Amino acid sequence: MNAPATDETHLFDAHVQYTVNVEYGFSFAQSQAGEPIPDEGARFDVYFEGDIRGGRLQGKVTGVDYLALGPDRVARMHVHAHITTHDGCHIALHTEGLARRRPGSALADTHETITFATSAERYKWLNQVRAIGIGVANTRTGQLEVRVIEDSRIAPAPHPTTPGCL
Repeated sequence: MNAPATDETHLFDAHVQYTVNVEYGFSFAQSQAGEPIPDEGARFDVYFEGDIRGGRLQGKVTGVDYLALGPDRVARMHVHAHITTHDGCHIALHTEGLARRRPGSALADTHETITFATSAERYKWLNQVRAIGIGVANTRTGQLEVRVIEDSRIAPAPHPTTPGCL
């Protein structure tokens, strides 16, 4: 979470809580206990909700991480979520990434690429954004904090000041 970001590239910080965990034959508790992950891996649907706060984007986020945990104990994240902005607009969010637990710790470092989709006039600039999320998940408490910035290898998207969703 110490990634440097300028006001121009910082989109928001997300603070989310896992709310439901659907398991498919291998439990999250087994993973936490250090049991070997099956050769075919383990699948979890992790539902979450939380807040996003930033100079360019604020609101609530809810979604599902269709997480695949490999025998190498690396989690492959595949998230579908939506943001409801502070002014009532809706933005779809999709991420792909990896999470690796720190040895001997309940903390996992996350790194993800993020894209957005919306037709809300005020936020259409996000359709051109490819963002990077760097975060830390606490597998004991179910909390995740992520700093989201625009990928600096791509020119920042123009950001209009049009009021409202339409």
